[in-house]
Amino acid sequence: FAQLGWDLVPELASRIRSSVERGLLSELAPQELVCAAWALGRAAATNGNFLSKKALGSLESCVVGLIAGGQLEASQVVQVAWGVGQIAGRRASRREHEWYAAMASHGHGALRNLRPREQATLALALTRLRLCSDRSLGLALLSAFEHQLRTYDLVSMNTMLKCFHLMRVKVSGDLLQRCEVRCLQCMSKCTTSAISDFVYRCVKMRHDVS
Repeated sequence: FAQLGWDLVPELASRIRSSVERGLLSELAPQELVCAAWALGRAAATNGNFLSKKALGSLESCVVGLIAGGQLEASQVVQVAWGVGQIAGRRASRREHEWYAAMASHGHGALRNLRPREQATLALALTRLRLCSDRSLGLALLSAFEHQLRTYDLVSMNTMLKCFHLMRVKVSGDLLQRCEVRCLQCMSKCTTSAISDFVYRCVKMRHDVS
């Protein structure tokens, strides 16, 4: 249903909510839980958030446990974080410190191997959950961003710069100059709004665009 973008009838939405609240997600295998978290996030985006705070708490508990246990690949962490972030809808996570500990135990170095859009999706998901206060995680995302900058598209680059601002992670002037070069390289393949957004991000970071 989620992948096809179909609406959920009230009875099905209620059954799903009840199942999540009862903790049935904990019975799923890791890959099944990854699919479930993504699907619940997609369904919430399509149908409006039909999950209760209790259901969200149960989902978060399962997801954080898998990340902490090292049972997920970095790309799977992106999927589950995106799903939970879609459901949370900018509500602060009640498991802030658990998320940070789980991400640290999983290994921040793995973020460098993510593709640019995956890095941007993860950063955006974390800001939607208001997980913006862990400096080590922010710096790990910055390092991953710098490592992959040459392959970034402009929209994903803008997303990362926005998230760094929210996370209060300082982006150096040298790195922003490299972002300018990447922006010029991407100009022929993007819209004017994306270019304007990049200039706006630079202004927000008090960087003089050359």
